Amino acid sequence: MKPRKLLVHSGGVGDFLCTLPAIAQWQPTAHIEVAGIPERAALAQAAGLADGVHDLERIGFHSAFSTPNETLREFARRFDSAWVCMEDSDSTLTRNLIDAGIPEVQCFPGIPPEGWNQHAAHWYAHALGVSVRLPTHFDFGPADEGFEVVIAPGSGGAAKNWPMENFQWVARQLESEGHHVSWCGGPAESEWPLPAPQLPETPLALLAPRLARSRLFIGNDSCITHLAAVAGCPTVAVFGPTNPVVWGPMGPQVAVLQEPPWPDRKVVLETARRFLGA
Repeated sequence: MKPRKLLVHSGGVGDFLCTLPAIAQWQPTAHIEVAGIPERAALAQAAGLADGVHDLERIGFHSAFSTPNETLREFARRFDSAWVCMEDSDSTLTRNLIDAGIPEVQCFPGIPPEGWNQHAAHWYAHALGVSVRLPTHFDFGPADEGFEVVIAPGSGGAAKNWPMENFQWVARQLESEGHHVSWCGGPAESEWPLPAPQLPETPLALLAPRLARSRLFIGNDSCITHLAAVAGCPTVAVFGPTNPVVWGPMGPQVAVLQEPPWPDRKVVLETARRFLGA
């Protein structure tokens, strides 16, 4: 009988996507379930890597930091081991999860330590006891259709955002050449005056297969950029202060552009044209 493994991850979408290559190494020999933020955890299930996903709130995970409640104990008894992407310097979390009923518990920081000089996916693989190869991509399921060009000008932090006027300039050039451009925004961009047409708000696990069937994606170091890349969409990733060695998108068709303080917009346009021409 395959062991039952639990992965606990409550970090960002891009961080969580970096765990997928390691989970894929587990998948043939274990039943895997993921506890975290449901919409993000659902990506592992959509990619066929997890048998179930769970909301941390619903399983009573907060009690693992003090005294495990009965909800958590009932949940925990189902698993043979748990890998938890959370700092646990005093081992409180580890002890309490073992007390709740999980025989083997490993906790590790949710992001690579300072000085880590490999891709973040290798950090998660090291923590989960496997090795991975990059680049990689995952099949998130079927979709009726994709888009031609998707531009996502936002991210989780303003410092990572290429100036909006540059994205607009690139969009105008592509549209003048006959390409159809759609704009994608997330919660952080809800008040931005994004140009039309805009992609409808869609759960990530449903957006991923549509991105996989798109011709081109352009964005910053953002969760949607990472999702498009790992779904297999040709991706132009515009990087500012982030280190692409650690956080570059993992997909098989990715161009990471970085030139302090920002890449020239003509370079971004020419890279987009090369992908579209291919």
